[in-house]
Amino acid sequence: MAIDVLSDVLRVFRLSARVYLHASFCGAWAVDVADHKKAPFHVIVQGSCWLHFPDRRAPVALGAGDLVVFPHDTPHVLADSPQPPGPQVPRNQPASGIVEGPFTTLVCGDFGIERRSWNPLLEALPEVIVARHDDTANARHLDALLRLIVAEAGSDEPGGKAVVDKLAETLFVLVVRTHLRQQRAETGYLAALVDPRVGKTLQALHEHPERKWIVEDLARVAGQSRSAFADRFQRLVGIAPLQYLTHWRMRRAHEWLATGTDSVARIAERCGYGSEAAFAKVFKRHIGIGPGAARRHALRSSAPGVRPAQDEKLLLDRQNRSRQEPL
Repeated sequence: MAIDVLSDVLRVFRLSARVYLHASFCGAWAVDVADHKKAPFHVIVQGSCWLHFPDRRAPVALGAGDLVVFPHDTPHVLADSPQPPGPQVPRNQPASGIVEGPFTTLVCGDFGIERRSWNPLLEALPEVIVARHDDTANARHLDALLRLIVAEAGSDEPGGKAVVDKLAETLFVLVVRTHLRQQRAETGYLAALVDPRVGKTLQALHEHPERKWIVEDLARVAGQSRSAFADRFQRLVGIAPLQYLTHWRMRRAHEWLATGTDSVARIAERCGYGSEAAFAKVFKRHIGIGPGAARRHALRSSAPGVRPAQDEKLLLDRQNRSRQEPL
Protein backbone atom coordinates (compact mmCIF):
# COMPACT_ATOMS: atom_id res chain seq x y z
CA MET A 1 0.00 0.00 0.00
CA ALA A 2 1.45 3.38 -1.02
CA ILE A 3 2.19 5.81 1.77
CA ASP A 4 -0.18 8.75 2.35
CA VAL A 5 2.12 11.78 2.56
CA LEU A 6 -0.39 14.05 4.32
CA SER A 7 -1.08 11.41 6.98
CA ASP A 8 2.66 10.84 7.36
CA VAL A 9 3.28 14.57 7.90
CA LEU A 10 0.45 14.89 10.43
CA ARG A 11 1.75 11.90 12.39
CA VAL A 12 5.34 13.10 12.52
CA PHE A 13 4.31 16.63 13.49
CA ARG A 14 2.10 15.21 16.25
CA LEU A 15 -1.35 16.49 15.42
CA SER A 16 -3.59 16.73 18.47
CA ALA A 17 -6.89 18.44 19.17
CA ARG A 18 -9.19 19.33 22.01
CA VAL A 19 -12.62 20.88 22.48
CA TYR A 20 -12.76 23.10 25.55
CA LEU A 21 -16.04 24.99 25.20
CA HIS A 22 -19.63 24.21 24.25
CA ALA A 23 -21.78 27.08 25.42
CA SER A 24 -24.41 29.67 24.53
CA PHE A 25 -24.01 33.46 24.58
CA CYS A 26 -26.66 36.15 24.60
CA GLY A 27 -26.89 39.92 24.84
CA ALA A 28 -23.58 41.72 24.33
CA TRP A 29 -20.77 39.19 24.36
CA ALA A 30 -17.32 38.43 22.97
CA VAL A 31 -15.05 35.37 22.83
CA ASP A 32 -11.29 35.95 22.71
CA VAL A 33 -9.13 32.81 22.90
CA ALA A 34 -6.14 33.61 20.69
CA ASP A 35 -2.45 33.59 21.66
CA HIS A 36 -2.43 30.01 22.97
CA LYS A 37 0.32 28.96 20.52
CA LYS A 38 -2.11 26.53 18.94
CA ALA A 39 -4.63 26.72 16.09
CA PRO A 40 -8.04 27.76 17.46
CA PHE A 41 -11.27 26.73 15.76
CA HIS A 42 -14.92 27.62 16.31
CA VAL A 43 -18.10 25.94 15.15
CA ILE A 44 -21.23 28.10 15.08
CA VAL A 45 -23.82 25.60 16.29
CA GLN A 46 -26.82 27.92 16.44
CA GLY A 47 -27.47 31.59 15.84
CA SER A 48 -24.89 33.93 14.31
CA CYS A 49 -21.93 36.13 15.20
CA TRP A 50 -19.20 38.32 13.75
CA LEU A 51 -15.51 37.64 13.41
CA HIS A 52 -13.28 40.65 14.19
CA PHE A 53 -9.54 41.19 13.74
CA PRO A 54 -7.39 43.76 15.59
CA ASP A 55 -5.89 45.06 12.32
CA ARG A 56 -9.29 46.57 11.45
CA ARG A 57 -9.91 44.44 8.40
CA ALA A 58 -13.62 44.05 7.59
CA PRO A 59 -15.57 41.83 10.02
CA VAL A 60 -16.82 38.48 8.74
CA ALA A 61 -20.40 37.32 9.32
CA LEU A 62 -20.73 33.72 10.54
CA GLY A 63 -23.89 31.64 10.75
CA ALA A 64 -25.12 28.30 12.01
CA GLY A 65 -23.07 25.42 10.63
CA ASP A 66 -20.04 27.55 9.74
CA LEU A 67 -16.55 26.58 10.87
CA VAL A 68 -13.59 28.96 11.20
CA VAL A 69 -9.98 27.87 11.83
CA PHE A 70 -6.85 29.93 12.56
CA PRO A 71 -3.83 27.77 11.64
CA HIS A 72 -1.33 30.42 12.83
CA ASP A 73 -3.22 31.54 15.95
CA THR A 74 -4.09 34.86 14.33
CA PRO A 75 -5.54 37.28 16.92
CA HIS A 76 -9.32 37.47 16.59
CA VAL A 77 -12.54 37.97 18.52
CA LEU A 78 -16.02 36.54 18.00
CA ALA A 79 -18.81 38.90 19.01
CA ASP A 80 -22.53 39.51 18.75
CA SER A 81 -22.21 42.78 16.81
CA PRO A 82 -20.67 43.86 13.49
CA GLN A 83 -18.99 46.61 15.51
CA PRO A 84 -15.76 45.63 17.33
CA PRO A 85 -16.58 44.91 20.99
CA GLY A 86 -15.45 47.61 23.40
CA PRO A 87 -13.80 46.99 26.77
CA GLN A 88 -17.20 47.04 28.48
CA VAL A 89 -18.38 43.95 26.59
CA PRO A 90 -17.92 40.77 28.70
CA ARG A 91 -15.26 38.39 27.36
CA ASN A 92 -15.59 34.60 27.49
CA GLN A 93 -18.66 34.63 29.74
CA PRO A 94 -21.33 32.17 28.53
CA ALA A 95 -24.94 32.63 29.52
CA SER A 96 -26.00 30.79 32.68
CA GLY A 97 -29.35 29.25 33.45
CA ILE A 98 -32.25 29.59 31.04
CA VAL A 99 -31.37 31.77 28.05
CA GLU A 100 -34.02 34.28 27.03
CA GLY A 101 -34.02 36.09 23.70
CA PRO A 102 -31.64 35.58 20.75
CA PHE A 103 -28.55 33.54 21.51
CA THR A 104 -25.55 31.98 19.78
CA THR A 105 -24.15 28.58 20.62
CA LEU A 106 -20.49 27.81 19.95
CA VAL A 107 -18.19 24.82 20.10
CA CYS A 108 -14.59 26.02 20.49
CA GLY A 109 -11.34 24.10 20.48
CA ASP A 110 -7.82 24.10 19.12
CA PHE A 111 -5.44 22.00 17.08
CA GLY A 112 -1.93 21.32 18.28
CA ILE A 113 0.82 20.68 15.74
CA GLU A 114 4.56 21.17 16.16
CA ARG A 115 5.73 24.67 15.16
CA ARG A 116 9.24 24.87 16.54
CA SER A 117 10.99 23.84 13.34
CA TRP A 118 10.35 23.24 9.64
CA ASN A 119 6.68 22.42 9.07
CA PRO A 120 5.66 22.62 5.38
CA LEU A 121 2.00 21.93 6.06
CA LEU A 122 1.50 24.81 8.48
CA GLU A 123 3.51 27.13 6.24
CA ALA A 124 1.12 26.33 3.37
CA LEU A 125 -2.04 27.19 5.29
CA PRO A 126 -3.51 30.72 5.33
CA GLU A 127 -4.21 32.87 8.37
CA VAL A 128 -7.91 32.01 8.38
CA ILE A 129 -9.97 29.20 6.86
CA VAL A 130 -13.75 29.65 6.79
CA ALA A 131 -15.78 26.58 5.84
CA ARG A 132 -19.36 27.62 5.12
CA HIS A 133 -22.22 25.25 5.86
CA ASP A 134 -23.73 25.86 2.42
CA ASP A 135 -20.49 25.85 0.41
CA THR A 136 -20.71 23.22 -2.32
CA ALA A 137 -16.94 22.69 -2.03
CA ASN A 138 -17.45 21.18 1.42
CA ALA A 139 -17.68 17.41 1.45
CA ARG A 140 -20.65 15.86 3.20
CA HIS A 141 -18.13 14.23 5.54
CA LEU A 142 -17.21 17.62 7.02
CA ASP A 143 -20.83 18.47 7.75
CA ALA A 144 -21.46 15.03 9.25
CA LEU A 145 -18.35 15.29 11.42
CA LEU A 146 -19.33 18.72 12.72
CA ARG A 147 -22.76 17.38 13.67
CA LEU A 148 -21.18 14.46 15.52
CA ILE A 149 -18.77 16.74 17.39
CA VAL A 150 -21.63 19.00 18.45
CA ALA A 151 -23.72 16.02 19.57
CA GLU A 152 -20.89 14.49 21.61
CA ALA A 153 -19.92 17.85 23.11
CA GLY A 154 -23.47 18.26 24.37
CA SER A 155 -23.82 14.76 25.83
CA ASP A 156 -22.86 13.35 29.23
CA GLU A 157 -21.90 9.90 27.96
CA PRO A 158 -18.82 8.26 29.53
CA GLY A 159 -15.67 8.96 27.52
CA GLY A 160 -17.35 11.82 25.71
CA LYS A 161 -14.39 14.20 26.09
CA ALA A 162 -11.99 11.67 24.57
CA VAL A 163 -14.38 11.02 21.69
CA VAL A 164 -14.78 14.73 20.95
CA ASP A 165 -11.03 15.36 20.96
CA LYS A 166 -10.38 12.45 18.58
CA LEU A 167 -13.15 13.65 16.27
CA ALA A 168 -11.55 17.11 16.32
CA GLU A 169 -8.25 15.60 15.08
CA THR A 170 -10.16 14.20 12.11
CA LEU A 171 -11.72 17.62 11.63
CA PHE A 172 -8.30 19.15 10.95
CA VAL A 173 -7.66 16.71 8.10
CA LEU A 174 -11.05 17.47 6.55
CA VAL A 175 -10.41 21.21 6.92
CA VAL A 176 -7.17 20.82 4.96
CA ARG A 177 -9.02 18.84 2.28
CA THR A 178 -11.74 21.48 2.11
CA HIS A 179 -9.17 24.25 1.78
CA LEU A 180 -7.52 22.35 -1.06
CA ARG A 181 -10.81 22.10 -2.93
CA GLN A 182 -11.73 25.72 -2.31
CA GLN A 183 -8.43 27.30 -3.27
CA ARG A 184 -7.12 25.02 -6.04
CA ALA A 185 -3.71 26.59 -5.40
CA GLU A 186 -1.14 26.34 -8.17
CA THR A 187 1.84 26.59 -5.83
CA GLY A 188 2.64 25.62 -2.26
CA TYR A 189 3.03 22.39 -0.34
CA LEU A 190 -0.64 21.43 -0.54
CA ALA A 191 -0.58 21.86 -4.30
CA ALA A 192 2.54 19.69 -4.40
CA LEU A 193 0.78 16.87 -2.54
CA VAL A 194 -1.88 16.56 -5.25
CA ASP A 195 0.36 17.33 -8.21
CA PRO A 196 0.53 14.17 -10.38
CA ARG A 197 4.30 14.44 -10.82
CA VAL A 198 5.70 16.07 -7.69
CA GLY A 199 3.22 14.14 -5.53
CA LYS A 200 4.77 10.87 -6.73
CA THR A 201 8.24 12.00 -5.74
CA LEU A 202 7.09 13.15 -2.30
CA GLN A 203 5.54 9.73 -1.82
CA ALA A 204 8.80 8.05 -2.85
CA LEU A 205 10.86 10.22 -0.47
CA HIS A 206 8.52 9.47 2.43
CA GLU A 207 8.49 5.75 1.73
CA HIS A 208 12.28 5.45 1.41
CA PRO A 209 14.13 8.28 3.20
CA GLU A 210 17.14 5.97 3.56
CA ARG A 211 17.84 5.77 -0.17
CA LYS A 212 20.76 7.62 -1.72
CA TRP A 213 18.44 9.79 -3.79
CA ILE A 214 19.75 12.05 -6.53
CA VAL A 215 17.67 14.48 -8.55
CA GLU A 216 17.89 12.30 -11.66
CA ASP A 217 16.26 9.40 -9.78
CA LEU A 218 13.41 11.60 -8.60
CA ALA A 219 12.94 13.01 -12.09
CA ARG A 220 12.47 9.47 -13.39
CA VAL A 221 9.81 8.86 -10.72
CA ALA A 222 8.06 12.03 -11.86
CA GLY A 223 8.42 11.10 -15.54
CA GLN A 224 10.20 14.36 -16.40
CA SER A 225 13.61 15.57 -17.43
CA ARG A 226 15.95 16.56 -14.60
CA SER A 227 15.65 20.30 -15.20
CA ALA A 228 11.88 20.28 -15.71
CA PHE A 229 11.34 18.25 -12.55
CA ALA A 230 13.73 20.36 -10.43
CA ASP A 231 12.00 23.56 -11.56
CA ARG A 232 8.53 22.13 -10.91
CA PHE A 233 9.45 20.84 -7.44
CA GLN A 234 11.08 24.14 -6.44
CA ARG A 235 8.09 26.15 -7.67
CA LEU A 236 5.55 24.05 -5.81
CA VAL A 237 7.34 23.09 -2.61
CA GLY A 238 9.51 26.20 -2.27
CA ILE A 239 12.79 24.33 -1.74
CA ALA A 240 14.92 21.98 -3.85
CA PRO A 241 14.16 18.23 -3.80
CA LEU A 242 17.25 17.21 -1.86
CA GLN A 243 16.71 20.03 0.64
CA TYR A 244 13.23 18.64 1.27
CA LEU A 245 14.71 15.17 1.72
CA THR A 246 17.15 16.42 4.35
CA HIS A 247 14.40 18.29 6.22
CA TRP A 248 12.19 15.22 6.19
CA ARG A 249 14.98 12.89 7.29
CA MET A 250 15.73 15.11 10.29
CA ARG A 251 12.06 15.27 11.28
CA ARG A 252 11.80 11.47 11.08
CA ALA A 253 15.03 11.14 13.04
CA HIS A 254 13.67 13.44 15.72
CA GLU A 255 10.55 11.29 15.96
CA TRP A 256 12.56 8.06 16.18
CA LEU A 257 14.79 9.53 18.88
CA ALA A 258 11.78 10.72 20.88
CA THR A 259 9.62 7.61 20.62
CA GLY A 260 11.89 4.65 19.84
CA THR A 261 14.85 2.75 21.22
CA ASP A 262 17.10 2.57 18.15
CA SER A 263 20.66 3.73 18.66
CA VAL A 264 21.82 6.97 17.05
CA ALA A 265 23.93 4.90 14.65
CA ARG A 266 20.86 2.89 13.59
CA ILE A 267 18.78 6.06 13.12
CA ALA A 268 21.58 7.57 11.04
CA GLU A 269 21.43 4.47 8.84
CA ARG A 270 17.63 4.71 8.54
CA CYS A 271 18.11 8.28 7.32
CA GLY A 272 20.63 7.28 4.66
CA TYR A 273 23.82 8.32 6.49
CA GLY A 274 26.78 5.98 6.58
CA SER A 275 28.48 8.02 9.30
CA GLU A 276 26.96 8.75 12.72
CA ALA A 277 29.12 11.89 12.97
CA ALA A 278 27.85 13.25 9.64
CA PHE A 279 24.25 12.55 10.67
CA ALA A 280 24.72 14.23 14.06
CA LYS A 281 26.15 17.36 12.43
CA VAL A 282 23.19 17.72 10.04
CA PHE A 283 20.69 16.90 12.80
CA LYS A 284 22.02 19.64 15.08
CA ARG A 285 21.97 22.17 12.25
CA HIS A 286 18.31 21.45 11.55
CA ILE A 287 16.88 20.69 15.01
CA GLY A 288 19.11 22.94 17.11
CA ILE A 289 20.48 20.28 19.46
CA GLY A 290 22.37 17.04 18.96
CA PRO A 291 20.69 13.60 18.75
CA GLY A 292 21.63 12.65 22.30
CA ALA A 293 20.23 15.89 23.71
CA ALA A 294 17.04 15.43 21.67
CA ARG A 295 16.52 11.98 23.18
CA ARG A 296 17.17 13.26 26.70
CA HIS A 297 14.74 16.12 26.11
CA ALA A 298 12.05 13.66 25.03
CA LEU A 299 12.64 11.51 28.11
CA ARG A 300 12.42 14.53 30.41
CA SER A 301 9.23 15.73 28.73
CA SER A 302 7.55 12.37 29.30
CA ALA A 303 8.74 11.97 32.89
CA PRO A 304 6.22 12.53 35.74
CA GLY A 305 6.35 15.96 37.29
CA VAL A 306 8.18 17.69 34.46
CA ARG A 307 7.09 21.13 33.30
CA PRO A 308 6.59 20.83 29.52
CA ALA A 309 6.40 24.58 28.93
CA GLN A 310 9.75 25.24 30.59
CA ASP A 311 11.37 22.28 28.85
CA GLU A 312 10.00 23.48 25.51
CA LYS A 313 11.38 26.98 26.13
CA LEU A 314 14.83 25.50 26.81
CA LEU A 315 14.75 23.62 23.50
CA LEU A 316 13.58 26.69 21.60
CA ASP A 317 16.38 28.78 23.11
CA ARG A 318 18.93 26.21 22.02
CA GLN A 319 17.47 26.06 18.53
CA ASN A 320 17.61 29.84 18.20
CA ARG A 321 21.25 29.89 19.29
CA SER A 322 22.02 27.12 16.82
CA ARG A 323 20.47 29.08 13.93
CA GLN A 324 22.64 32.07 14.81
CA GLU A 325 25.86 30.06 14.76
CA PRO A 326 27.82 29.93 11.48
CA LEU A 327 27.41 26.63 9.63
